[in-house]
Amino acid sequence: MVINHTSGNGNFRVTTSWTSGSTFAFPTGDFSDFNVNLGTTELYSTNPAAGTTYWLPNNIASYGNLILSPLGGSNIIFGNTDLTVYGNLVTRGQNADSWYCPNWVNLTPYPTAPTVPIAKTITVRGNMDIQGGALIWIGNGALRQDIVVNGDVKVAPWGAITAWTGWGGANNQSLRIGGSLINNTNNVMGNGATQTTSWVNFSNGASVVPVTFFGPNNASITHTPGIPGAAGPGTIFNVVTVDKGSSQATTLTIDIGGVLTTPVDNWLTLLNGTVRYQRNNPGSDFTISTVTPFAIPSTAGLLVNYPNNATNRNILIGNAANNNGDLLLNGKLTLVAGNVYVGQIAAPNNNNDIEYSVGGSSAIDIQGGNLVVNGQIRRNTSNAGGILKYSQSEGAVTINGRASESDYQRKI
Repeated sequence: MVINHTSGNGNFRVTTSWTSGSTFAFPTGDFSDFNVNLGTTELYSTNPAAGTTYWLPNNIASYGNLILSPLGGSNIIFGNTDLTVYGNLVTRGQNADSWYCPNWVNLTPYPTAPTVPIAKTITVRGNMDIQGGALIWIGNGALRQDIVVNGDVKVAPWGAITAWTGWGGANNQSLRIGGSLINNTNNVMGNGATQTTSWVNFSNGASVVPVTFFGPNNASITHTPGIPGAAGPGTIFNVVTVDKGSSQATTLTIDIGGVLTTPVDNWLTLLNGTVRYQRNNPGSDFTISTVTPFAIPSTAGLLVNYPNNATNRNILIGNAANNNGDLLLNGKLTLVAGNVYVGQIAAPNNNNDIEYSVGGSSAIDIQGGNLVVNGQIRRNTSNAGGILKYSQSEGAVTINGRASESDYQRKI
């Protein structure tokens, strides 16, 4: 029996056979007290050959702090069971070709029983700290492989997160982050890696990873200034859901540098909390939607505040020659610096509107910048009335090509 100790719980370092396909084995005993009280287990491989696999046991459902250290191009595969890490999950792979994976290619059978891969959830109650190596979803096809991290997800230079396109792809998995995504990758391939780019890529062809930001505390999509390489971090999203807290008060700040890539339509869902877009990227437009209405519910908000009072940065809602790209405003839109367009910049003849509701939570707060609405600011046409709280201290508002104060106040 390995029990908790007031002086600290130490670190079990365990390896397995050099032979690919081997499973880590622990001494027979009770590690539950050690794990619950955040004792550390480190699993490491000793064979650096690319494609070799080393498997966590199927009969262990929890660890305290867990460190995974694949060597070279070897891969450490999670066990065939739901798993809870009570503390932090740390990876110390040699480079981005050192992978740790929820499953292995083409649903490869596990070396020990039960051999048939199952759908599972890996829950990390602390942080996921990718100090080296890469988190890779590969070959699980439609078999669900979800990861929930209650704390931060941090990726160091030359680390990576991605869903791999080869070996059958990976199309049924998700990542839920309770804290911040801190992406310090380099957005290039190097440091000894020959297959894996150092980036955070949730949209790799048919292999995609929906990401949800949840939890009661403020968080960010960010990087650590001065740490990423010359190219800056690379971040590619597919579908993002923001469910922070239970009101507009909890925030998710987007201020990450480098390259940020998203789809152009129907990719961002706001449930709770305020998204604060504050990237300092010159000339970089941020497209939220094109032909699909974008909704801000009553417990959510969007705040645009480009640093240094930038005037050449644009948030694009309804960015298509289509009348459907409205902003459905049940919550709050705040503009501090930059430009928010509802409708295309160069084709303002479409009826792209801001539609407010009767609930009393719809609000527009203009503190600076420019709000341009190609259609109207209006109530929902199915209701006889609507309530909009409007304030403007600085900035400009243009509605349907008109910018006079009396005109937009009359329309509102």
